Amino acid sequence: MNHILVLFGTIVAVACVTIAQAAADDCKIDYMANQTKSSKEYIAEGCYSVRCDNLSLTEVPKDYPDPPTNKSLCFLDLSWNNFDQLKNNSFVNAANLNTSLIRNLYLDNSNISYISSNAFLGLSSLLYLNLSGNNLIWPSGFGKGVFKPLSNLTYLNVKENNLQTFEGLGVELGYTKLGGIYAELCANCTFGKEFEQLEHLVNLSLSGRSKDACNVSVIHNNTFEGLTKLQRLWISSCNIEEIEANTFSPLKENLTLLDISYNEKLNFTRMNTALYGLRNSSKLQILNVNRIHNVHDIGVAVKGCDLENLRTLRALTTLHMDLNKIEIFEEEIFNPISMFPSSLRDLTLSGNRLSFGNYINFIHNATNITCLDMSRQHLYYDPFLYEHFEPENTQEESIVADEKCMLNKTLDFSKYTCNDSCFVCIPPNLRRVKWRKSFLNFNTEMNLHICGASKLLNLDLSFNLLTKLKGSITGLENLQHLDLSENYCSEVAPAFFDNFRNLEHLNISGNILGVAFGQTSSYLSNKIFRNLTQITDLDLSNNRIERFSDRHIFKGLRNIKFMYLHSNLMGDWKYAMPKSKSLKLLDLSRNKLSTLSNKLRAYLDTLCQGTHCNVSLILKNNPLECSCKTLPFLKWMLSTKVDVERDECKFNAEQRNISGNEALHTMIETLENKECLDKSWQTWTVGIICAIVGCFMSIVIGVVVYRYRWKLRYIYYSRNRRFNHEGFERLFENDAFVSYSKCKASFIKNNMVPSLEEQRGLRLWVADRNSIPGTSIAETITHGIYNSRKSVLLIDTDYLKDSWCDYEMNMVHVESTEAKRKLIIIVLMENIPLENLPINVMRFLRSERSLEYPEHGHDLDVFWTNLADEIMS
Repeated sequence: MNHILVLFGTIVAVACVTIAQAAADDCKIDYMANQTKSSKEYIAEGCYSVRCDNLSLTEVPKDYPDPPTNKSLCFLDLSWNNFDQLKNNSFVNAANLNTSLIRNLYLDNSNISYISSNAFLGLSSLLYLNLSGNNLIWPSGFGKGVFKPLSNLTYLNVKENNLQTFEGLGVELGYTKLGGIYAELCANCTFGKEFEQLEHLVNLSLSGRSKDACNVSVIHNNTFEGLTKLQRLWISSCNIEEIEANTFSPLKENLTLLDISYNEKLNFTRMNTALYGLRNSSKLQILNVNRIHNVHDIGVAVKGCDLENLRTLRALTTLHMDLNKIEIFEEEIFNPISMFPSSLRDLTLSGNRLSFGNYINFIHNATNITCLDMSRQHLYYDPFLYEHFEPENTQEESIVADEKCMLNKTLDFSKYTCNDSCFVCIPPNLRRVKWRKSFLNFNTEMNLHICGASKLLNLDLSFNLLTKLKGSITGLENLQHLDLSENYCSEVAPAFFDNFRNLEHLNISGNILGVAFGQTSSYLSNKIFRNLTQITDLDLSNNRIERFSDRHIFKGLRNIKFMYLHSNLMGDWKYAMPKSKSLKLLDLSRNKLSTLSNKLRAYLDTLCQGTHCNVSLILKNNPLECSCKTLPFLKWMLSTKVDVERDECKFNAEQRNISGNEALHTMIETLENKECLDKSWQTWTVGIICAIVGCFMSIVIGVVVYRYRWKLRYIYYSRNRRFNHEGFERLFENDAFVSYSKCKASFIKNNMVPSLEEQRGLRLWVADRNSIPGTSIAETITHGIYNSRKSVLLIDTDYLKDSWCDYEMNMVHVESTEAKRKLIIIVLMENIPLENLPINVMRFLRSERSLEYPEHGHDLDVFWTNLADEIMS
């Protein structure tokens, strides 16, 4: 029995080794130049990686693919396998594997629960080790001295395991040169005094990567007591509710970055408590407190006491307060001085709900702020566009000005205008403002003065609702970058850009300015860009522009370098180019150009008169034409020094590739030697023959169509209604279709319907009552005729003049012929001389049943009875 068990175990072991070897054969080699998997990878130029990930391996392979010559191994990926444990010498004596060269080792998500003491033997050059997503428990899942062979280890990732404690971990990691740990904070985990020996440990990430990965409600004062040299700390997405006051005290001397974002139960009040241990820090430069308020809370008002400890951070330069549902700041934060640290330069308030408040009058006191990001606000108006009242104004004057100039505090500003200049004061050192995707929809017809903007260089108002840019704006004379893209803008006043004299980059793409630019009487003319002499980048792409009404619209752009006009609808180019010798790029891709004008080609050639030319012209995705007419243009593309980017052209209704010079040269030869030879006699001959045949066929078709016009109409409108009955009479919806002139509507309602429907039980189809809503008149008539047993034609003088009555009479006749049944009943409503009757009516009188409407009232009962009998016969 023992022999059988031994044999069985041997077979299983051999099978496992065979499976592992077969899986190892699937390992792949990749070159790592300019490729990264993690921000902490160490990859040298020209090195290679071995990827054995996701192969269901149960053991670390002992055989690897042959290495490329003159390449170093820097990356070994064994992630997403099923190792369970790493045995001793797992990487020693493996074929084609030089362990001393490996710098990055990935063992993540491989169900590892135990690592033997000498598992990493030979990996002396390893810098980055990823053990995340396994089943490791500290310390029982690690052999003693497991990290000792990793003398150069710099970064260790053990996230999404089950460490439960960090006690003793610092001693084990003391063999390494560890500079960063990526782990998860557990409820009672502390980094004790033992971690002080890790002199190089400056980065610690305890953030949660998944919903339940990090769940710590309180961080205690002793949590980081051994990390006195730590410089960067991330503890975001950990469901933190409280951070005790002295938690960060041990980090005060060296901490430069702190991220406590995405802890939605923390709030600003507890943030202030957490920062107590960092009061008067001269090192902390970056603080991230994004989304520390619950997204389902009501709007947040930031109070002065919330920033009490933050304002003491003497080195803070960057503060991120995004996604916190901030609606207003209390006035005391900015008045009389800003409570933000004087060192603060970059402030982001993106994704909040900033609204109108008194704090707007005092934001100019935040004199230290240089970059402000207020993007993605969930509001429909501009909370900062508010009049600044001069000190000498009396209270009464201010109230009058307020009623006249202040924007409405509700969401709709379309009703309000400002006849005089409105003032907006901003922090005087602001250099960059981002206010995109915020539904800004304020009144742009006023004259607006922005004070304190002398240093503002970059303004981004893209993806808003600034549909009309009117009035004038002063105070932005030094602005260099302006982005007004994606604003659904359809109008720009000619004076709007007059005061942007130093503007270098203007982006108004993604709007709907095509109509405004193309109007012959457009007020834009060439005035819109008249003062933008410093412009180097102009983006007018994706504006539905078909043409510019003024051919000199670009003439004043004497410093232009890059012009983007792609994704429009232009079919030609007839515009005077700027007096600029510095143009480097003209992008006309995705338009409707079939060729380029001689003037534009000559202009581009003048820019390339020297030996070196760095001018590019993009013509991709245009319906370029390869024909005799465009042959000069094709030759120019081949001979010019301008770098012309092209893809295809249309040649004899086919798309031909002309992206390369060889393909273009072949196309030119084809045109010159075949297509463009004089074949005018053939053209005349074919044209005359085609004209004769066309005229003959037109006459024949016209005669046939006219001859069978009524039958064709009948077939068209009854195409979905015809069906055959074999052995059964068709059941009709109506007993009679009534055809009458409009003046007989009251007769139908007051006489015919009561006499036939109410007294004799018939069902009539009457147009004024039975027409189908949403259906054409012709189809409705055909439907009524087809679904009625008989058709009654009430003929009088008005009936003979009505075109629709004529249509109904002909349709009835066609139905009678096609269905081969007698269905026409003619009722002569008045005496009409025979010479006044049309031929088709005369024919009906001879072949169909007819009745005369009685002149005397006492004969009406007999008439209606006879008509009812005729209908039901």
